Amino acid sequence: MRGVAWNCRGLGQTSTVLELKALIRSCDPDFIFISELKVEATSLISGLVYSDPPTNPWLLSCVYGPPYYHEKRLFWSNLMELGRKFGGPWLILGDVNFVLSDSERVGSRGKDQFTPFISNLINDHALVDLPIKGDCMTWDNHRDGNRHIKSALDKALGNDDWLRLFPRVVVQSLATCNSDHRPLFIKSAFQESRSRRPFRFEAWWTREPRSSLIVEHAWGSVSHDWAPARVYKRVGASRLALLNWNREQYGKLDTCISKLQDQLQVIQSMPAGTRSWAQEVEIRNNLNEALRRKSIYWQQRSRVSWIKDGDKCSKFFFLSATIRNRRNSVESILSTDGIRLTD
Repeated sequence: MRGVAWNCRGLGQTSTVLELKALIRSCDPDFIFISELKVEATSLISGLVYSDPPTNPWLLSCVYGPPYYHEKRLFWSNLMELGRKFGGPWLILGDVNFVLSDSERVGSRGKDQFTPFISNLINDHALVDLPIKGDCMTWDNHRDGNRHIKSALDKALGNDDWLRLFPRVVVQSLATCNSDHRPLFIKSAFQESRSRRPFRFEAWWTREPRSSLIVEHAWGSVSHDWAPARVYKRVGASRLALLNWNREQYGKLDTCISKLQDQLQVIQSMPAGTRSWAQEVEIRNNLNEALRRKSIYWQQRSRVSWIKDGDKCSKFFFLSATIRNRRNSVESILSTDGIRLTD
């Protein structure tokens, strides 16, 4: 089971959409819950999950908690009543908009009067605040100095029955270059796969002016009396030069994105009042540019014209690219004896 919950500002912006697409590709979630402050919608989506595990359904409640005290009391009292009536495995996930102790707020003065009420309510219903791998301070007000505030406003709360279904569950906070809330990634197991790809001229290289200089220099570095051989050698030299340039300057694009996300994670995890907002903005811009290049990478691998030029944020787009990769692979060989060899 893999899921993502993200209070994501600015979903109308291209950079945010690209970050969301990259998040989906890297996490490969079974479900994703997105909340946007400017969208008029209910603050709660609850449903029964029958697919994982298929023999034991459980209740998933994805929430955007109200910010105001009187609304908080009514909302969470009603939600706890819903969980009590269900009586089975239950997970609450999302931007809960509360903290359970003063240690979950950094840079903010005073005490939260809602903390005693919600702490008692959670204890009465035997819910466990699942520990977050990474920075648990998932909300950041993006200010410098003594005005910098961070809080643990995004949580995953599970009851004992749900934890018995998923005893190895991991909740992880991820870096973000567009929103003030970190995405939460919840998973019951690790699943990773890697594959090697043949050389392709990457369209995103053209976003870097130096790429044309690399090709020009490599093309002029080779000479041969026979014209076909001269072209062949120049193409080979350009290919090798581009690969070396890409490896030295960027490494793998996924590695570059991962490195920038790690840098963003470090600076966003700094104690309140110690980070430089200008430095974080620079890393955000670099990460957004890398995500644009990754989007072009996927766009290049689809031969469907309307996807290249139109709506690229679709399951069909990624599926078409995946199908092409499967068609390009040799999965079995039929021998002369009529036996299919697969190993």
